[in-house]
Amino acid sequence: MPAPRIRDTKVGLKLLEARRSAFDRAAEALAHKLRSGEISVEGWRTAMRQEIKDLHVTSLVISRGGEWKTISFSEWGRLGGNLRVQYRYLDRYAEQIQTRAEAAAMGQGKFYSEKYLAWRSKLYGGNAKASYWRGVVYGLLPQVPGDGQTRCGTNCKCELRIENGDKLNTLLVYWDLTPAEHCEDCVRLNQEWNPYVLELPPEVVEAAIVLGIQPWAM
Repeated sequence: MPAPRIRDTKVGLKLLEARRSAFDRAAEALAHKLRSGEISVEGWRTAMRQEIKDLHVTSLVISRGGEWKTISFSEWGRLGGNLRVQYRYLDRYAEQIQTRAEAAAMGQGKFYSEKYLAWRSKLYGGNAKASYWRGVVYGLLPQVPGDGQTRCGTNCKCELRIENGDKLNTLLVYWDLTPAEHCEDCVRLNQEWNPYVLELPPEVVEAAIVLGIQPWAM
């Protein structure tokens, strides 16, 4: 059996930050094309859906250090459910854009600026942090940073610190506050998860042993 590979969530977060930057650039480029008339609202919506999907899939894969085999069908399904929620938000925004464009064409107000379109578009990348953390803990925690359950929403700056417990099937999870302003929910979680004891199901532990990795990803 190969020796367990110790992984660091800090590395995963750096990779996620780089991927998020790429998403932001793509969102800005699409906003420019939409504002200049190079693409239609429907064309913009379709392209944004693909960018959002690619970002979240990559976030999950990063959370496992590229180990696709550790991602279960249920986790892919969970990711798909989250994507459907993001798509609904995007669809509603696309409808707003279309309505605004039609009104502007009739001389009723102005269309959105490129700066505003880019800003709104980049917001859809915020939830990718939640996809990363869910992947790290196999979707077994009641909440993770950036999933929208805290008052700071997808703008959450917190991180999870994970240590192996005394037993093979337990993890000790700490909700860490980074150097930033934090909402009351995050401060409370920092105090309560000190630590949060997470029990892993047998199949997760067995898969980790077979692959020679720590039970927790990255």
